[in-house]
Amino acid sequence: MNSYLKALGLAVALIAAPTASAGEYSAMYVFGDSLSDRGNLAEAFGARWIDPPSFHYSFTDGPVAVSVLASKLDLKADPSLWLNNFNDDAGLFPAGYAPGTNYAVADATASAGGGIGAINLPFQVDAYLDRSSGVADGDALYTVFIGGNDVANATRSGTGAIALTTAVSSEISSIQSLLNAGAKNIFVVNVPDVGATPAFLAGGMALSELATANSRTYNGLLASELGKLTGSGASIRQFDLFGYSKQIISNASSYGITNTVGYCYDIGLPPTDPAGVKTTEACGEKAENIGQLAYWNNFHPTGKVHNLIGQGMFDVLAGSTAVPEPATWMMMIVGFGLMGLCLRRPRDGRQRLPGGLRPSLV
Repeated sequence: MNSYLKALGLAVALIAAPTASAGEYSAMYVFGDSLSDRGNLAEAFGARWIDPPSFHYSFTDGPVAVSVLASKLDLKADPSLWLNNFNDDAGLFPAGYAPGTNYAVADATASAGGGIGAINLPFQVDAYLDRSSGVADGDALYTVFIGGNDVANATRSGTGAIALTTAVSSEISSIQSLLNAGAKNIFVVNVPDVGATPAFLAGGMALSELATANSRTYNGLLASELGKLTGSGASIRQFDLFGYSKQIISNASSYGITNTVGYCYDIGLPPTDPAGVKTTEACGEKAENIGQLAYWNNFHPTGKVHNLIGQGMFDVLAGSTAVPEPATWMMMIVGFGLMGLCLRRPRDGRQRLPGGLRPSLV
């Protein structure tokens, strides 16, 4: 991003908030999709996904970004297992495991109606508020990291702006519910460039460009609507994942990443059997080259990229200027009117998800 955009971004920052540091928050609650899920979907299926390729029942090979952020804040982001009534009936976790604060579920959407519905953002927030008797901990950090599936679905279906507006409205409504319940610290992560994922690049330039345009549209709408939220004494901060991810790709060689369009594992859902582990030629038979790739599978980043994103999220909370606040240039996008979004369908033999879940989605 050039100096003009950085300067303009600082000039139109949506919300000023105090900086964060380790020990500042009592807990970190997470709502989102497979970019943050650390076992909620696996528990719901009773699926013991093997490592590798799945690190701790996630859709990547290392800690997900929210876990990296939580660690830097001296907190945890362990799965709540809310889809299984907060119980580890599948025995996926150590004996005596206490349900955590991470409500994210793979394939979830911001919109209440996407996918199978009951895993989506409004239901995640409702599950948390039901468990907390309708009162949100005012000293906790609430991270909302969702929207990629809404963009992907809108691109694939051709519903565009209508679907994205509905999704953003749902995300805003869920955040407002947290504020109404007493949440004081909200951290919102926008969507990455869905069009830059291998899944959409494989669909051709037109599809990729549409997904990129829809990603920008979603983020512009989100930034605009966040400015209308109300909450007594609340701090609402944003992380520009779209822009930050592009910075990672632009400087990939600095991180030892030599392939930004290929991916390692030719899978949708993580397998439960070693026979189901299939790697790409770029990654190597034993995934020996995964550290050189930006993507774990055709839609999800590697653990290395997750680590970089988690560090970037912490830097923004800590007040670093290395990464512009997302409300900066996303507000520009709204002003400039940038509007606009397949994933491969599961092949025969892949694990099937109930209710229309698509394992290659976020």
